[in-house]
Amino acid sequence: MSYARAIAAAALSFALTVPVLGAEYMEKTERQKQRAYSPGVITEGGRIVWLAGQTGLRDEDGKDNSGNFEAQARTAFRQVSLSPVGRSAVLVIARRETSQAIVTITAATSRPVQLRFPAMPAPAEALMALDRTRPGYLDDVHGNRPWREAMTRRAVAEVTTELAG
Repeated sequence: MSYARAIAAAALSFALTVPVLGAEYMEKTERQKQRAYSPGVITEGGRIVWLAGQTGLRDEDGKDNSGNFEAQARTAFRQVSLSPVGRSAVLVIARRETSQAIVTITAATSRPVQLRFPAMPAPAEALMALDRTRPGYLDDVHGNRPWREAMTRRAVAEVTTELAG
């Protein structure tokens, strides 16, 4: 390890162990207190507010979904590997929220690809969006390029179909 990297690692390690000075925790509900969960933290140094995921509080019909996480978001994923306990060759995660849908592709590509839609797309729409990104599929011992592309496309179609209903 180079000297500069060692210094950077030591500084990061120290920064992670020092408590945040001047942190102000936002008021918690009774449920949040029971679960030791904070809806947000305000820190100084330019005044940064760190908010926990607070989205999807109303559904498409305007019904209040506060405190009902299951109604706020649904998630589906597919993982493909050539061996039972081997490295993932394909990993696709889709998340449907009341305000958007996100499909993330990783493991099969040289960089993660994230597709965003205003609502859960039909499989064909998601696949066309994926094709437009030209993701650059990997080719290694965990799977060749054509296989990874085929498995990724299959997984994208499956998760978007699962969450469409």
